[in-house]
Amino acid sequence: MKTPKLYIHLDQRIPSFFPGQTIVGQVVLNNDKPKELKNITITFEGTASVHWTENVKETVGTGKSKRTTSKTIHLTSKENYFNASILLFGGDGKRNSITLPTGTITYPFQFTLPVNLPSSFTGRHGMVHYLMEARVKRSKLKTDLTSVVPFTVNGILDLNFEPGVAQSVCYEKQKNICCLCCKSGPVGYKIALQRTGFVPGEYVSFNAEFLNYSRRKIKGVTVTLIQISNFYAQGRTRSERKNICSATCPELAPGDSDFWGGDILRLPALPPTRLASCRIIDVQYIVKFEMDLSGLTMNMVVEIPITIGTIPFRNTFNFFMPTSEGPLSSPAATLPIAPLPSTFNQLSVDQLPGYSGNMKNQTVSVPSPAAAGGSQVLSVPSAPVFDMYPDLPPPTYAEAVQNEKFEYNLDEGGNNNGGNTNLGFSGNNGPLDDQANVAGTSSPLASAPHPPGYDYVPNYITYGFSKGK
Repeated sequence: MKTPKLYIHLDQRIPSFFPGQTIVGQVVLNNDKPKELKNITITFEGTASVHWTENVKETVGTGKSKRTTSKTIHLTSKENYFNASILLFGGDGKRNSITLPTGTITYPFQFTLPVNLPSSFTGRHGMVHYLMEARVKRSKLKTDLTSVVPFTVNGILDLNFEPGVAQSVCYEKQKNICCLCCKSGPVGYKIALQRTGFVPGEYVSFNAEFLNYSRRKIKGVTVTLIQISNFYAQGRTRSERKNICSATCPELAPGDSDFWGGDILRLPALPPTRLASCRIIDVQYIVKFEMDLSGLTMNMVVEIPITIGTIPFRNTFNFFMPTSEGPLSSPAATLPIAPLPSTFNQLSVDQLPGYSGNMKNQTVSVPSPAAAGGSQVLSVPSAPVFDMYPDLPPPTYAEAVQNEKFEYNLDEGGNNNGGNTNLGFSGNNGPLDDQANVAGTSSPLASAPHPPGYDYVPNYITYGFSKGK
């Protein structure tokens, strides 16, 4: 591979960071001959963009010429989180040029990210993205050299400070179905999640029991992790639901019941719930259970909200640490919940701890992380998180699953009107030590079909999990 004229080398091999963390690296310039330049800078920028189109009807004309037409409108919004430039060499660009000799010249830099940043995210109608751009500014008659590197920010969502996510929840429901106009027996479910707060790499552990006292066969039960993204622009909202992963329980014969549970769904690399500090994109997660009833009867469905964070419960840290005895069982075992009774007893949940009366969505209290043996956290964590949690398990990073391609912003005239218009790129750049650099082009960003980093797949933090396992 030809050595690029200009590239960015990061000390951290995988460009994935926490808010408040310092990015350290070098801008490397390879001169095959002496070059005149005005300065060398590196710029860091974080933005969020939202865009989608809608067809609207409008009435034009008056009297007999009055008619209804349809047109496409573009709904857009944008947030800027930071834009900072560091002068590495030279002056303000207005003075005379400086000649650099032949050879390789390295310019070290460091930049501390702001504390309150949302996670990187790419959805069908919006994205939160972060870029760094090295630029060699040359004379007016010469094209600037630039190198653009997108990077990931893992927004901080600390499960130790999320109310209620360490508690277990229980859902139960039953209904009678008809078979050829004759009333049949009930079908139903009873589902208990040991807690509703998780980090990527963990299992969503649950206990569930399903009964089928009807005359029909239940084709199966599917549990699915769903990501719900909401995008906001110009007073309107567009939502997107995406299935992340799923598992299926076998069919259930008439008059039968079955128990299903344990470590079933393992969370892949995902951004945390809410995208804190972002006002135009919101991300939520649910675990959906669906009983596939045969015939014309509607399926039975329950959707349970869960919270995905980036900092696990303090009393689960040891689970993620490697041991000589091999991997431990699910950390959910440290947050106890009583098993479901072996007999369904017409969907009664009175054997679950804390149950009182005929409550449909029963919450069962479990010990807090401190009460369960973990250390009590006394203050809200600050970045970098490693200062707050020196014993935080060493994270791994994995590419986001099912990453969407954002419908890039276009104005009504079809012109490029979104993304990072301040970070144009041209010239040559390339990879170093497997780092991702965006291929160069001689066109400015304002006329490019997509911004630098458009196809970049974020590398999210995970615990005890790596891609391919």
